Amino acid sequence: MLGKSADISSLFVALARAAGIPTRQQFGLRIDESTIHRDLGKLGDITTAHHCRAEFFLAELGWVPVDPAEVCEIIALENLAEQPEKVAALKDRLFGSWEMNWIALNDGEDVNLSQGKLTTKLPFFTYPHALIDGEPLDSLNHNEFSYKITSALLVGTGGKF
Repeated sequence: MLGKSADISSLFVALARAAGIPTRQQFGLRIDESTIHRDLGKLGDITTAHHCRAEFFLAELGWVPVDPAEVCEIIALENLAEQPEKVAALKDRLFGSWEMNWIALNDGEDVNLSQGKLTTKLPFFTYPHALIDGEPLDSLNHNEFSYKITSALLVGTGGKF
């Protein structure tokens, strides 16, 4: 399966909702190194580290995390299509938990951003949004819109790293 994490999580959410299971997407950023795969997180420049995960609700457990996009990404990165035992272990690892190198920003879908009389409707709000003279900039066009997001470990906070 190919696609961005929001595409893959959207498919999971749509299938779960069609089965009557409350489900939502969580939009955020990978902010630290991954223990699962080196390409799934880093410190420093995380400008391109936007990532979408999902959760479904079970009355006896509450919101249960899943990351179908990361499963698909690792299968592609490691060429695991012909290794069903490794794929099964990966699915077990990412169904019911998330790797904790990530921060959620929001769970909004069909987001309306209003500025005066102008309203912009977004399917989800993950990337920065800006207007110039009332016209939205394309945050995915790096010739037109530039930003940088960085992450770092905080030293001396008493936390164990």
